[in-house]
Amino acid sequence: MGGRRRVGKARALAAPVLAALALGVTVAGCGDMSAGAVGSRAAIRVAYQDQIAGGIDPATFYSVEGDSVILSVYQTLLTYKPGTNKLAPSLATSWSVSPDGKTYTFRLRKGVRFQDGTGFESKAVKESFEREIAVKGGPSYMLEEVARILTPSPYKVVIQLKQPVAAFLNFNASMYGPKIVSPKALREHGEGDEAKRWLSEHADGTGPFELVSYRPSGPIVLHRFAGYWGPKARSEAVEITVVPNIGDQMLQLRSGQLNLIAHGVEPQLLPGIEADSAQQVLQFPAVVVPVLLLNPTKPPFDERSVREAFLADSGAAEAAEQVYESTAEPATTVVPPQLMPARLDPLPSPGPPRPAPTSQEITLTYTNIESDLRHLAERMQESLKSHGWNVTLRADSVNTQFGYASNPKAGPEAALSTYNPDAAGPATWLDPIYHTAGGLNLLGFSDKSLDRTLDEAGATVDQKQSLLKYAAAAREAGEQFAVIPIAVKNDVIVAGSNLTGFVHVPTYIWTVDYADLEEK
Repeated sequence: MGGRRRVGKARALAAPVLAALALGVTVAGCGDMSAGAVGSRAAIRVAYQDQIAGGIDPATFYSVEGDSVILSVYQTLLTYKPGTNKLAPSLATSWSVSPDGKTYTFRLRKGVRFQDGTGFESKAVKESFEREIAVKGGPSYMLEEVARILTPSPYKVVIQLKQPVAAFLNFNASMYGPKIVSPKALREHGEGDEAKRWLSEHADGTGPFELVSYRPSGPIVLHRFAGYWGPKARSEAVEITVVPNIGDQMLQLRSGQLNLIAHGVEPQLLPGIEADSAQQVLQFPAVVVPVLLLNPTKPPFDERSVREAFLADSGAAEAAEQVYESTAEPATTVVPPQLMPARLDPLPSPGPPRPAPTSQEITLTYTNIESDLRHLAERMQESLKSHGWNVTLRADSVNTQFGYASNPKAGPEAALSTYNPDAAGPATWLDPIYHTAGGLNLLGFSDKSLDRTLDEAGATVDQKQSLLKYAAAAREAGEQFAVIPIAVKNDVIVAGSNLTGFVHVPTYIWTVDYADLEEK
């Protein structure tokens, strides 16, 4: 089931940034309001570290920096209750699933309008879903198993799948899940390319904000949508600039040029920030997981016992405590506890430290855009050397790291990366990382028995039985010591002390709901 295999993504930004830089600076007027017009107390001012990669078309957007824009302008059929991964209504008010798990019926919300003024009906769902399938962007795997989309009435849509997909409801609540775009916009701006060119720089959704202006290098301006169906946004506007350096962001926060830093502040700086009455630090449980990958396709890690010894000697848990301090918890499960009850899949212990069983040189790589992974690698190297391991560190680009998947034997012996799932539920973690065909299986781990367990879990209609099968798969995966979670990080947000209304969802990383923010 190809769609399930690709679920999930890493927090990988370097490649998208390069793509965005190649676009240059493009101005896309999306309304009458200029960027300078919102430089007031009515605007929430936020900074990104990187440009949005490849534009803001919701059918192709598949990065992290920029998700707050997409989630502010567009909506999915479902969402999650704040602070949880529990499904909740959004554009669909209710839903049901057939006994065979292949037919999903959604009752749609009435009284919803797109930002162009047209009404929302079932045909908008059908056209947006069919467009996403046709465009074949990164998130389109979520709809790969869709066979037919029926619209028996204006406020009812029926989606028939080729085969059961355990994560389908969660896909429709994902921050990358299929967003509903105005049929009028698709019709007027199709231009033979499914409106890809227009939607890369413009937007027309049903969210609480409408896009006013967009430049890849910033600013990006959102304005409160007066026709929004739900509670109106508390602030008139949001202005997003691109400030790559966290130190510069901190200076702008202190001076009042910014209200909010959504990510990137190192834990060691937090005590000083908390001592400043003009600033506040907020931590929210998230699903951002540093992982250690050991390459089972080449010596010495083609032997499970050597992988186990490496982990035992690495001091990974102690290193994580030193690097992340109060902003993370040591990993104790294979699947992050926000996605599956912790009691179902305790992380196996590698046992006590022991003398290194090999003198072979081990190359341990980490992505060069994440300073926390470098700090982890340095501390782990120290611990490993004390037990006789010969470990060399290397910083790789994200492009390089993701290239390992095509030829794991040419990859390093070990790597550190950071993963976050696309949505809630164990399928979105286990399938992409531990299945042989998984999109995040970077160093060639393969266990055919585990593949069968994952396939069975994904095709099991009964949710309780599916969960138990995923739990069994998680235990099988953990016992292989090939991909090992190190910690589960919080989303750490630094803001001005007068900013209130923070609403966060664990799988919507690096952002809060802008519509609830307000400056007091």
